[in-house]
Amino acid sequence: MKRFCMKRVLPLLLAVCTVVTLTGADVFAADGTQISVASIENYEKAVSVDAQESSVSTQFRGAPIYRGSITSISQTGATADSVTVAWNDTAGVGSYYVEYSVYYAGSPYAGPVDKTVSGATSYTIDGVPQGAVVYVSYIGRVGSSNTNYAYNFYAYTIPGTVTGFSYTFGSGHDLTIYWDSYYYNGSTYYVNGYYVNVYDTSGNLVSHQEPGRTDSQLAISGLSKKKVYQVQITPYVTASDGTVVTGTTYTKYVIPQPKVSNSKKNLKLHSIKLKWNKVSGAKKYIVYVAQSKSYVSDTSSMLKWKKVATTKKNSYNLTKFKKKTINTNTYYYYICVVTVTKYGKSTDYYGVYGHTY
Repeated sequence: MKRFCMKRVLPLLLAVCTVVTLTGADVFAADGTQISVASIENYEKAVSVDAQESSVSTQFRGAPIYRGSITSISQTGATADSVTVAWNDTAGVGSYYVEYSVYYAGSPYAGPVDKTVSGATSYTIDGVPQGAVVYVSYIGRVGSSNTNYAYNFYAYTIPGTVTGFSYTFGSGHDLTIYWDSYYYNGSTYYVNGYYVNVYDTSGNLVSHQEPGRTDSQLAISGLSKKKVYQVQITPYVTASDGTVVTGTTYTKYVIPQPKVSNSKKNLKLHSIKLKWNKVSGAKKYIVYVAQSKSYVSDTSSMLKWKKVATTKKNSYNLTKFKKKTINTNTYYYYICVVTVTKYGKSTDYYGVYGHTY
């Protein structure tokens, strides 16, 4: 399987192109019946950006169609705003009609566009938005386009990096990661899937998974909740010839939130003795506290957290909050401990609460 990403630059042979029309060209389907250019254009207007999920006629769905001396089409290059396609002509290099359309956000963006390519068997289509799909509806050898041609090929720009990343430790799995899905109009997914790699801080791969196109979260088991890991998410798309086009890799360190003990024996009227597990590689811990007169279910958004201490130990004795002696009979005290490492710090605000009845 061929793969290329943004870091790999392929030498491109570009030809001088002029705009032509295909009005006089004859195109034939697999069963030998003639297809008018108008019918191809109508198909282009109706086709989905995803050939595998398209509901159009099976005459045009699936793999590319090849006739005569044009025996293959492949995607040989991609950037954020261009795609390069190449084809094989057993009759030698000649001149070719190339017709394509660009789809973006589930709708037609440009085309059909007709070009003539002379003296080359590759062509770069540029000036398209990132996330666009280029449908090559026709490539035919000039002078014999009714017998030497190919059609029905999809090429893709490089997907952008994922956005909206977040994570949690626990909740039935050791680590759950979240991100924004690539989708348009709520249903059509531009990517074919994602490569998700997890590494420890020594650079060892500890998990590899390939969630599907519709996924926006992934539960990863088998990790320690006391260690820091690096998560890499790479979106990819697959062209009609099987070429895998990988996008920009998103990289993020995930840092566990220490689990704070809420043992009743450590809870007094005017003090709460806090203890938590050590996190490997932690340089220090920051203790945050929030106070409330009633029980709060959503500690991440309903409380105002205040930093009360920074320590290298995995324990802290809470006796004052906002310069006043705490009273666990009157208030609920919510405690969160954030891990600080050279890779960053944990970001969730959740923990235990202390309250006497």
